[in-house]
Amino acid sequence: MSKFIYSIDPEFADYGVDVCLGTFVTPVAIRPSPEPLVAAVAEAADARRQSMLGEAASSDPVVQATRRAFKGCGKDPSRYRPSAERLIRRAIGALEIPSISNVVDVCNLVSLKTGFSAGVYDISWIVGDCMLRVGDAGESYETVGKSEVNIDGLPVFFDEKGPFGSPYMDSLRTAVDGDTDIMLFVLYGLNSPKDDIRTATELAAHLIETWCLPEGA
Repeated sequence: MSKFIYSIDPEFADYGVDVCLGTFVTPVAIRPSPEPLVAAVAEAADARRQSMLGEAASSDPVVQATRRAFKGCGKDPSRYRPSAERLIRRAIGALEIPSISNVVDVCNLVSLKTGFSAGVYDISWIVGDCMLRVGDAGESYETVGKSEVNIDGLPVFFDEKGPFGSPYMDSLRTAVDGDTDIMLFVLYGLNSPKDDIRTATELAAHLIETWCLPEGA
């Protein structure tokens, strides 16, 4: 699969949630992050810490918008924090943000800079057309941390095999690894201005082009 075909469940409007996603599919070569990328993540974390001194991560306007979307869909955002909020909390608390790989580190860098939650997926494991919808009672998936997450009330992507990604946490099934050569990037724009989402997606595309493309691409 080299294309990402998806729809957005119209029922989001019933929850009072406006959805606008930034997505693109790109070739990648996943490898350890070079020092300049590791330094860029550390600098972005430090900038967050300095700019939000004394403030909670939830006060960021983009994080606030994502939290409102979680609440509207039926999930308590104080128990199920958006991934960008958790990352910003670590930055504010001066906790280490481990370097995982060039692709994951770029994803973290985008979230630190913009407040948007983002996901990266190995597109070879995505089957058929996809839909972003709200998870139902009893639905779950195994996360990249190998724990089972209850997705009832979360905005979640589903393909023909089931759920695989959300602005909360991504699934193990579609996780990127050293064998990934085609990647799907998703920026989860929830209740945020479309221009902001477009700008953040352009930033992500630039950073991936800078740090993650195969040699010669």
